[in-house]
Amino acid sequence: MGISGWNVAGLTPVVLRGNGRDNLLDRSAWTFSTGFSFNEKFNYCAASFGENFGIPFYPSETAGPRSLMPTINASPPGWLEGNVVRITDPKHIWHDPANATLYIIMRTNTNGSGYAAVLKAVEQRDGGIALQVVTAPSGKLLSFIPFPGGSLKFFITYDTFTHLYWMASSIITDSMCKLSATPQGRYNLPSNQRNILGLYYSSNCIDWVQASVISKGETEYHARNYPSFVISGQDIFLVARSGDCFAKNGQYTNLITFHIIKDFRSLVI
Repeated sequence: MGISGWNVAGLTPVVLRGNGRDNLLDRSAWTFSTGFSFNEKFNYCAASFGENFGIPFYPSETAGPRSLMPTINASPPGWLEGNVVRITDPKHIWHDPANATLYIIMRTNTNGSGYAAVLKAVEQRDGGIALQVVTAPSGKLLSFIPFPGGSLKFFITYDTFTHLYWMASSIITDSMCKLSATPQGRYNLPSNQRNILGLYYSSNCIDWVQASVISKGETEYHARNYPSFVISGQDIFLVARSGDCFAKNGQYTNLITFHIIKDFRSLVI
């Protein structure tokens, strides 16, 4: 199905596997997962989709954006930037003793905040990689998980010293404002608040603890979002897509900022 505008409903996540001894510039050196797009798996126009969870939060169409106000649109629900994690704790119900399963936690457009999407990538006997849905122990489909800042891009990495997953994500404090009261400089929907960046940690990728505020912009124009980071010794080195008073808005920004979180492991409570 063709989708105009922001086509996150039509994206298919792909996990790639390559051998470091091969020429990774050669496409044939990589194994690509097989999977499905959001709209191939979920009928988000069905009356039962998202019932009791308010997904999508605002009414949306199937083939393109729906105008809510002259400057605010709601795109069809979908997923985009993903983080691949391996569950290493044998006590975790997602742990795979065969070490053949990865989980993809993805930023998710629900036209609201507070949720991410999850899939698993399972290595097959023939060496291929297949994307599969996740189910709860009840047998219910587990498409969405509660997630801080899940409506915007986040970044997760695993720390072997603390045995914790660390994440940088947007802190959203104002997603429930009326459309007509959306602050100046915030791009599109109220949930797109991008001016506070937080650091979190988790032992299981589901239950997250906020460790600190990494950076907070003075206004909506001063975005601090879309983070990526590396762990270096006792510190985290992080870059973010940021803005200042010369930015067009919180989405279309003009800076990349660099942040150091010193002795980050001391933030664990």
